Amino acid sequence: MDTTQLYMVATPIGNSRDMTLRAVDTLREVPNIVAEDTRETRKLLSLLGISPEGKSFHSFAAHNMKSATDKIIEILLAGQSVAFCCDRGTPAISDPGSMLVDRARQQGISVIPIPGASSVTALVSVAGLKETEFLFLGFAPKQKMIKEALWKKIQWLGIASVFFESPHRVRATVSEWQTSFPGGSIFVGREITKQYEEYGWHQLDTLDTKNLVEKGEYVLILLPPKTSSESPQEAQLNDAIKDRLLSDRDWSKQVAKRTGLRAADIYNALQKSQR
Repeated sequence: MDTTQLYMVATPIGNSRDMTLRAVDTLREVPNIVAEDTRETRKLLSLLGISPEGKSFHSFAAHNMKSATDKIIEILLAGQSVAFCCDRGTPAISDPGSMLVDRARQQGISVIPIPGASSVTALVSVAGLKETEFLFLGFAPKQKMIKEALWKKIQWLGIASVFFESPHRVRATVSEWQTSFPGGSIFVGREITKQYEEYGWHQLDTLDTKNLVEKGEYVLILLPPKTSSESPQEAQLNDAIKDRLLSDRDWSKQVAKRTGLRAADIYNALQKSQR
């Protein structure tokens, strides 16, 4: 490696044989390895036959992100390349790492992805979604108001949404979805790529949440029910077209109802823009 670079290295999410050849080469060659848990990374290196001799290991987790970022930037600026790994999967996706990447780019340091395993794309690939688009939303928020706002957003968009969830929260989260998305469905992935991995579609109306085992890591696809033959975007566009068939004054009143602005202000702005 001739130039100083920060490598974001994807590691297996369960099966160690999912490590890419390029990732193995990178971890073998770099002098510095940054990890969410250095003990986990040392185990992985041992499985891959990579000697830790001559390498420096640095911890990077939620409790020390700022100080660790400062230290790693110093190493990079001193001319030494660094490989960043999270415990499982692709770094900086609902895991630490984005702060370091941002700082490195501000310093003009090249940041290179070493792609590999991702539980998000792994689950979507076996779900058989009819639509090609989906949202990835990480872990469901804990605050009630934020959650309710997010559920409404998903209802409005009508799009498949992918979530991470911990085993001790999965039943509560799915129970909320049963209330907020009657007629919807979920695709459940648990222990992806591991010995006891399991996958399956479930209708929210008939699912008994007690059957969701409170062990292992979950990735869930929430598929809200179809409320209309029109997509949410088509419905919004059609509403806008209908509104614009109104007079300027009536149109201003309709927009005021949706936005909370004064109808008179909207009307005056419209007249000014048409001059």
